[in-house]
Amino acid sequence: MTTTHTKSTWWEWGMESNYGGGNAGIAYATTAPNAGTLTPCNSHYNEEQILPWAVYIHEVVEQAGQDVNEKLTLTKGYDSILAKITQYQQNTTWIDLALGIDPVETGGAALPDSFFFHFDNGQAEYTAYGCYITKYTLSTKSRDYMKEIIEFLNYDVKAEAIVGDDAPFDIATVVSNHKDYGTTTITIDGTVIEDSSSATLTVTNHYVEQDAKGGGSYPHKFPYFLKRDIEVDMEFLTYASNPLLDDLVEAASFATLVFTPFGKGNLQLTNMKVKKDSVNAHSIPEKGMIKYKVIFEIGGNCVPTTPA
Repeated sequence: MTTTHTKSTWWEWGMESNYGGGNAGIAYATTAPNAGTLTPCNSHYNEEQILPWAVYIHEVVEQAGQDVNEKLTLTKGYDSILAKITQYQQNTTWIDLALGIDPVETGGAALPDSFFFHFDNGQAEYTAYGCYITKYTLSTKSRDYMKEIIEFLNYDVKAEAIVGDDAPFDIATVVSNHKDYGTTTITIDGTVIEDSSSATLTVTNHYVEQDAKGGGSYPHKFPYFLKRDIEVDMEFLTYASNPLLDDLVEAASFATLVFTPFGKGNLQLTNMKVKKDSVNAHSIPEKGMIKYKVIFEIGGNCVPTTPA
């Protein structure tokens, strides 16, 4: 008896030139990639991975004149199952894709560039086309590796046998470690932050899933990009004598956050504000040093960049 074993599973990815077009295909063509266009994914974290999938939406109806054991199944539409990949941070590829930085996003409300995702789930090979990131999380904490979680939906999934790379996962590139992040230069509005014990960057992309063009019944064919939320959750022990957090809260000021580097790449976010009720600057511990906690969110015209 044959069963699915994790040893048989793997996944790779590649950029699309057109949404849902696959490897150099026109939009929605789901053109199958060849092995040479598959890019190894980052080394994945030792957690459950949820690969992309799509299902038809059915409705069972009963009609007059049918036998008592008979029903009619109608197909109402098509839905995408949310994929969730957890991996070590080894580059800025996924944070750039989530933020619409590289490849460059065209326009302030354009759909971020999509990608195809080829995988073997232990039973067969499939390609998910028109994949778009809905949520990206990059987290780090003391004495641990930095990991990123990529959640994404897709336009369509096809069963396709493609010879995969002999090394579908990048196990050669050194992964990001918190000790590397701990030596970075972190500034909040120019004030240097020291002794950061943890940080989490969360990028949430919102879409309006409309199917207006051509009256199609498949909502993921036109996932219009609606807006983006960015949050940075930080913990640190000390900062300069200037009461920085107090000023940001009381004056409702905006700050520029700079991480040089943030794991494998730099990150800068402009016009970020302190999230309501997220800062503990006025909480004094029974004894010892204050570990400051604060969450920043977009407060104005935020420009995210990952400068070299």
